[in-house]
Amino acid sequence: MDITLNKKSNTEATIKISLNQNDYQSQVAEKIKEYSKKANLKGFRPGKVPTGVIQRMYGKSILVEEVNHLVSHKVSDYIRENKIQVLGQPIPNEELMNKIDWDNQKDFEFEYEIGFATEFKADVSKRKKLTKYVIKTDEKNIDETIERLQKQLGETTEPETAEAGDVFTGVLKSEDGSFEKELTLTIDKATKKEQKAFIGTKKGDEITFDIRKSFKKDADLAEAIGQPVDEVKDLKGNFTFKIDKIERKAPAELNEEFFEKVFGKDSVKDEKEFRAKVDETIKENYDRESGYLLDRDIRDKFVELTKIELPEEFLKQWIVKNNEGEVNRDQVEDEFEAYSRDLKWSMIIDQVAEENEIKVDNDEIMEEAKKSIAQQFGGMQMNDEMSQMLDQIAQNYLQQNNGQNYMNIHNQVKGQKVLDFIKEKIEINEKEVDVDKFNELAQN
Repeated sequence: MDITLNKKSNTEATIKISLNQNDYQSQVAEKIKEYSKKANLKGFRPGKVPTGVIQRMYGKSILVEEVNHLVSHKVSDYIRENKIQVLGQPIPNEELMNKIDWDNQKDFEFEYEIGFATEFKADVSKRKKLTKYVIKTDEKNIDETIERLQKQLGETTEPETAEAGDVFTGVLKSEDGSFEKELTLTIDKATKKEQKAFIGTKKGDEITFDIRKSFKKDADLAEAIGQPVDEVKDLKGNFTFKIDKIERKAPAELNEEFFEKVFGKDSVKDEKEFRAKVDETIKENYDRESGYLLDRDIRDKFVELTKIELPEEFLKQWIVKNNEGEVNRDQVEDEFEAYSRDLKWSMIIDQVAEENEIKVDNDEIMEEAKKSIAQQFGGMQMNDEMSQMLDQIAQNYLQQNNGQNYMNIHNQVKGQKVLDFIKEKIEINEKEVDVDKFNELAQN
């Protein structure tokens, strides 16, 4: 057996493996013996089928199976023993494999394409400077939040004719037929012209509008139709909305019942305390969002400044092959930039974690799984019985999907621990901004 590595570039290589009969014959002979002991063929006693019969009937398929098994393991062993940090999985040269004459050949040659990144060093130091935004709220923010809460918790009616601020349910359909969905539409983020077009409409009416002229920002459109931002980016052109229902909410009164619905029993006593609590909640929410933005900025900064060359062509081929029937080359091309950023960040996380001995233990994985599951229950308070149930649900979840759920949570925890470590090492300056400015920064 002979195995050689031929580098094609800084990030791609070919592993060539040559076999002769002595490399695989003993394994094939042993497998034929196993078959003869287990085979149950007409005319022969169970376990007494001659090996010659097995050879004639199954010899070729056994040869193919054993040779492929041997080659696969030898390639993996070679990569591990030579400490090659491959990305994806080796891709076999199928053209070469298809030329094999399994009936007559005794010697075989196989080739595998592999991809790997260039060596890199993630610099975690004070030389990197980033900004953590502290959000300054004002009376306007408090008023707007209270108005939204009053509307959310108010009494709902279904008027015959629409007015400003109403919510519409119906079917939104693109002119070219590429998008059609039943959804709830709000128009307060639409242009003034489009808002006027909806005022006075009734159930059964159809409104046609240019979706990009009506909603200038992706975030506004996403909020208006209740869809993720990523799913609305490509929406453009004329759309028709057929109104099935008009809903109007009369704002809830600012009273003790309303205060209790928002913050719970005995949380606030009067409107002054309520406004203070709303302000506190706004700041807490924006502080959390500011933390997410800082995490994103750290990731983007490290990916930008850490020079990592990827085997792009190899990875594109591997993604298509590994997801055969699910994605095509055009889709991979469209999404590859985002994929490569995520891959580079994952590699940076692994390097920083290894060099600084950042570990993740089972208790941390379990706690993160429980936290994630608890959020699906709305973050409700847990008594002892519910906590025990949550423990069992988390255990079951982590064992599902062939261990992939466990690894996903593990990587999530490791990523956050690396981010926390980086925050301690780099220079982070705080900057006070108002709500509008922060929202603008977060959308970029």
